[in-house]
Amino acid sequence: MANISGWNPDTFSFSPEFQKQIIAAMIQEPKIFERLGILTDYRSFDIAEYAEIFKGIQDFYEEYRGMPTKEALSDLLSTRYHSETLNETLEEIYNHKRISTSTIEYIEDSIRNFISCQALKRAIYESIDDLGDPKKHPNVKERIEKALTIGASLDDFGIDAYNDEEILNRWQRRKDKQEIPRISTGWTKFDQVFGGFGIGEVFTFTGPAHSGKSMYLVNVGANVLLQKKNVLHITLEMSQEITAQRYDMRLLGLTKDELNSKIAIERLKEVLSNHIGRLIIKRYPSDTVTANDIATFIKRLEMVKDFVPDIIIIDYADIMRSTHHYNDRRFELDAIYNQVRNLGIEFKVPIVTATQLNRSALERLESGKILTEGNIAESYGIARVIDCGITINSTPADIRQHVSTIYVFKNRDGESGETFRMYVDFSRALIREWGPSPDITNQMKKGKQKNHQKIII
Repeated sequence: MANISGWNPDTFSFSPEFQKQIIAAMIQEPKIFERLGILTDYRSFDIAEYAEIFKGIQDFYEEYRGMPTKEALSDLLSTRYHSETLNETLEEIYNHKRISTSTIEYIEDSIRNFISCQALKRAIYESIDDLGDPKKHPNVKERIEKALTIGASLDDFGIDAYNDEEILNRWQRRKDKQEIPRISTGWTKFDQVFGGFGIGEVFTFTGPAHSGKSMYLVNVGANVLLQKKNVLHITLEMSQEITAQRYDMRLLGLTKDELNSKIAIERLKEVLSNHIGRLIIKRYPSDTVTANDIATFIKRLEMVKDFVPDIIIIDYADIMRSTHHYNDRRFELDAIYNQVRNLGIEFKVPIVTATQLNRSALERLESGKILTEGNIAESYGIARVIDCGITINSTPADIRQHVSTIYVFKNRDGESGETFRMYVDFSRALIREWGPSPDITNQMKKGKQKNHQKIII
């Protein structure tokens, strides 16, 4: 048999013989065509005759739901493609020596590479004219990014819901309370309410300015790191250095000034000895980064640094940019959150972010009322897109008293409307389960602790 190695690095292409064998393999094993051939672009074949033959097979299958005979395909192609060697090529393909099972498996595995590589090569060819015009570079970027995603979902056929094996697996996941794979938030109350951060879901912390949204996000990241999982933290406001400093403060339990002390070194050794997960912090300028940019960065991280995130934190999604332009800001925000959600689905990770509440939120809070999704600054549509959302109800006076009241306004897989407290100590970048510190206990004894029991919604 002729060479079946496929890719030829000298010519940056798949050999003609290999491309012919792809078609022959699909004819001999129609299930390969049903799995991969239906979604293969016929333009992936470099030789025009092979491309026309493959397109003919696709057209015949689409209409008759089966593979054509040699005679039927010849008759179909004769009406639209003229070549002196067509019948000879069809004869070679249909009368091809029976391909062994092992070679069939090899070819099927190689088809995925063929589809991806040919799509990327075609995107590059189509972009050559645009490279000379900086204004058209976004077109180049869009083509390349689209090509990189081709082939990623070829084997995703969804869930065969009432297949015996799937039924058993689903019931076991339900029994284990893991029907949707989740990562613990690190906070008992959050886990009780939400079950953890769900794969492919978006969780947002909403609150007015200076309420601690970024601090909550750092604590989410730290809690996940301590579970020996990898965290990608995208920051659009704070520098990478300040974000890393907050992680140091949180993980070591120290103030900013104490980070320079000897105790910091000892605590760092202790933390690292427990083998925490990896943390990548990446800063982008606000209003410039899109979900596609983050997706490209994640792929680069995997290729260059062998880093695959278990969770993505974005501080914060409101100041990202949509891949499409909208004149109305609310439509832009809706699009951003939908694209962020798709990011989580694509990489099978939870997305945790923050949302700014409008100016009236602080006034409502200071009047003793609880903030709800109605206070989201620009777009109520955000509340429809996200899976889980809480409001942070903290005035500056509350923060000085180490109190942060949480209100659950969205919980796609559970009940909403619950309120509970968290203990905050921003001097140490710490947010934990509610429990009075000694200082707060003394204040409560003196009657100075603010009463948070009465809540008005």
